[in-house]
Amino acid sequence: MTGRVEGSWSEGDPDKPQWDRDTALEAEYHYHHEDGRYAYSILKGRRFDGDKAFLTGRRFAGALDMLKLSQQENPEAFYRHAGLERFEIGKGDEPALLYRLPELIAAASERPDEWVFLCEGEKDVETLLDLDLIATTNFGGASKWQPSFNRYFADRNVCVLLDRDPVGAKRGPKLAARLRKGARRVVMLSLVGLRQKEDVTDWLEEGRTKGDLLKAVEAVAARGSGSSPADGDANAPRVDSEREKPEISLTSAGSLSGAAPGQREFIVAKAVPAGLVTMFTAPGGAGKSHIALYLSTCVALGSRAYGLSTTQATSIYITAEDDDAENTRRLIGAANAANASLERIGDNLFLCSLVALRDKGLVRVDLQTNKIVVLPLFEVIRQHILDTGARFVVLDNVAHFFEGNENIRAHVAGFIGLLNSLALETGAAIILISHPNKAGDSYSGSTAFQNQVRSHIHLDTVEGDPDARRLRLAKANYARMEEPLDLRWHRGAFRLEAEIPAGENSATARERHEDQRFLECLAARNADHRPVSKHVQAGSSFAPKAFALMPNADGITVEHFRAAMERLLATGIIEQVELDYPKPGSPGHKADGLAQIRQVEVSDEPF
Repeated sequence: MTGRVEGSWSEGDPDKPQWDRDTALEAEYHYHHEDGRYAYSILKGRRFDGDKAFLTGRRFAGALDMLKLSQQENPEAFYRHAGLERFEIGKGDEPALLYRLPELIAAASERPDEWVFLCEGEKDVETLLDLDLIATTNFGGASKWQPSFNRYFADRNVCVLLDRDPVGAKRGPKLAARLRKGARRVVMLSLVGLRQKEDVTDWLEEGRTKGDLLKAVEAVAARGSGSSPADGDANAPRVDSEREKPEISLTSAGSLSGAAPGQREFIVAKAVPAGLVTMFTAPGGAGKSHIALYLSTCVALGSRAYGLSTTQATSIYITAEDDDAENTRRLIGAANAANASLERIGDNLFLCSLVALRDKGLVRVDLQTNKIVVLPLFEVIRQHILDTGARFVVLDNVAHFFEGNENIRAHVAGFIGLLNSLALETGAAIILISHPNKAGDSYSGSTAFQNQVRSHIHLDTVEGDPDARRLRLAKANYARMEEPLDLRWHRGAFRLEAEIPAGENSATARERHEDQRFLECLAARNADHRPVSKHVQAGSSFAPKAFALMPNADGITVEHFRAAMERLLATGIIEQVELDYPKPGSPGHKADGLAQIRQVEVSDEPF
């Protein structure tokens, strides 16, 4: 074995699993030039510890296929490197090539309109070739893609297959970007059902067919995901009303005789069905975001939410209105309400703030053609759902994600239809948060949103009780919630009122009253240019002490004002800052004192 390192070989990279004396050969892949001349081979082996190991090199002229050789001669001797004596390590001066290049070139003239699958490895290429599909990969992976490769994909339909692993998630966008300049169409496909570290071969071995794979590709292509910019704006793939007619099948009633339909799956019992969009509405500031995040937390844990059972699953909470700091504060409250630590929730819940993102739309309507335009953010979110396997996804809220006219039914139907297709593809329940209209109905715009969704949750406020809410099903095609759920704000989250320990409701109401009085006293002192301090060393200017002596203190003691100050400081509503302090003969004088720097939202931070 020319160039062999005695005992082991790892292609010069100490971080790669080494090919040692216990490595068994599993496969041999041969690379060829355009004209069919042999260039080099890659050996794939399996180490004793289960890790894969690879060797690149050249067979000596006239040598038999090494895998066949290992079967014809003594396999044990071959696995102990005896067979590798016929193998020269390294590819020498040979260039990086595409795998199965002669077959790829032949298919360009014989089958120009078929999809070309760009796989992550040679094994997947062989799997697809066995199905009479066109497939290839490149030597060395995405980081070693050569510009010269692009010409083999000119005017071709290319599908970049993504394995379910971090490498696959990074590789796909890189390859797609490099191919878009010359290819007819480029799509990235992450197959539904793949588990971590699985690939298209694993996917097909679970009983799926060539037809299933082609349908998955066409479904992504029909949405415009990752399409070529040849026909217009690269960031705005359009839904083409003139695309090929879809294939649909009819099922006769007789064929269903004796069939036992499975139970409909709910991620949150009675309220949130899997594989569909559920609309969640409430007046502005009622607490929709708090409740949606609490539901996400309960699903991540598999714990009951407001007395309703949940299906344990990964959750994603995406908001276009709140920043990371606010999301963190709310998550802590939700976790406390669920009796869980953030460590316990772990990677079962992901939060995403889009506040800093300028373009937050998932779709917009082209006013010239009246067609739905699928925007890049949709595919980004879709990919995150696929990569994490999430089955509970919150989108907060529709005003940011839908760039269309909510009073035009066709616009709304197209938007909800797109989200329903995503829910069906991923098996996820998608919660779409919205505001009611000015008339007080539980939906915004026309009845289009209400008519398009199959499940609709609505949150009502309770007149005269700012901490109380009532959660009900405004529409339920597949279940029934017998009675509305009475909720109450308690220690950072809305909780089922019946589950709040006796006597704690009154304590919460008292704290809310004391916090409000503290802010009123603070506003009055600052309006009179009499600053107060959070430091007890300030003496008579110590805020709790000063406020207890004011006429509007309402009998609140220094100790209770001090507790209110600590709560308001902890939530970031007040802070010690520099204040304008008029002083004779000293214009622009500043004084150190407390000030309210953040508004209290009745819905989001009830007190």
